[in-house]
Amino acid sequence: MLIPGRRWDRMRREDPEAYAGFVATELPSGAPVAPQEVARVVAFLLSDWSSGISGAHLPVDRAQNAPSPDGY
Repeated sequence: MLIPGRRWDRMRREDPEAYAGFVATELPSGAPVAPQEVARVVAFLLSDWSSGISGAHLPVDRAQNAPSPDGY
């Protein structure tokens, strides 16, 4: 997730070439998930619309391959 001031944001600003390489290699969508995207999923799960969901693993990661710039 790209959060202002956090690791990927710092990497994006301080080493744009390394960040671009990470995105190209590990993020099939071409960008990390934004905090707003996670918030929308949380809002959905808290709503009545999700009443049929139980015990599900719901990744909100845009099919990201590695959990961090350093990999697994």
